[in-house]
Amino acid sequence: MSETSPQNSQLRESTKDYFYKTADLIHRNYPNLTANQLTMGRAIASMLATEGIVRSSQSKKKLISVLGYTAFELLDGVDGHLANIRALESDTPTNLRGNLYDTMSDKTVETYNCFKVASRSLNNQDRIGATLNTLAGVTSSLPALFRAKAESNNLVVKENGIGTRPVRATLIGLNLAFGNNKHVSRVIGGSILGMNIHTATKRYFASKNRQSKNVVGYLDNDKKQLEAKLRYPALTIFSLGATAMGYRFLKKTFNKEV
Repeated sequence: MSETSPQNSQLRESTKDYFYKTADLIHRNYPNLTANQLTMGRAIASMLATEGIVRSSQSKKKLISVLGYTAFELLDGVDGHLANIRALESDTPTNLRGNLYDTMSDKTVETYNCFKVASRSLNNQDRIGATLNTLAGVTSSLPALFRAKAESNNLVVKENGIGTRPVRATLIGLNLAFGNNKHVSRVIGGSILGMNIHTATKRYFASKNRQSKNVVGYLDNDKKQLEAKLRYPALTIFSLGATAMGYRFLKKTFNKEV
């Protein structure tokens, strides 16, 4: 195998110019804003928008929350470019922990949102929807976990675009907006769960077998390897915590009278 670098999905590649221009605009207007501050602020704002979507009974307020959620999720690809712009301007390397903060904030938002939809499904007396969305939340970190595992082992895994962060964020947003309908909640929750399992399984076997068809080469970037070695234990702990929370929620789901 040849040496290569971690790959982005085609969706990421096709939108990177938009993300870079947005990061440049933010930097010019808010020169003191760091990439890590943007990452954390975006995550908190996204979860607040989720609360607005789920709790709002008025169509206008719900629409505003949906638009806010969409805007904050679109900022997901901006913080990395902002970090690179600031590093280039100051002639200093980017912070190794920035990638960790970005990944962990993404997984926190995804898991929180899936559990939020699951809770609403249970309140609507839909055990199937509650179960599927709980499991979607439990498995949301697994694709990133096994990618980090592979990269920490000096391997680059293949990206196919299925179940990538932008796709999952879009589906979760649709589920938040329209998941009061149990059929919508079940279909979208099941789709996210399937994507998570599909992507995680491929990456798991890739991390175990250097000859796997899902391995595209050796990682040729020392900084990326170090970032992966930071992400892997953090994602392992996060996944265990999400599993424990999911277990408690499923126990509540099947013990509750419906």
